[in-house]
Amino acid sequence: MTPRDEQILRHIARHRLSIRPVLQQLFFKSSDAAGNVINRLVRAGMLESSKLPGGHSYYQLTDKGAQALGLQKAPRVRDVRGVPAALAALLSTSMEGER
Repeated sequence: MTPRDEQILRHIARHRLSIRPVLQQLFFKSSDAAGNVINRLVRAGMLESSKLPGGHSYYQLTDKGAQALGLQKAPRVRDVRGVPAALAALLSTSMEGER
């Protein structure tokens, strides 16, 4: 796991989920690089992807990803009703100056 991988996993653990535009803005210079790393973390079993209405995805830490950070359990949104609140909190803290 690279230092950037760890930063991404810690970001997702802190917010319980994240989306590609936020990850790209915070950790990458290009969309392709963001996609490659996110896909690698999903394939490695550190993240899992779920679909939002409209086909967009959000990412949550798996228990394997949590263990890589020294956490016993992955902090996650408990059910689909919690996703909008978690996204609102994520966007309000991570996308300052962005629409």
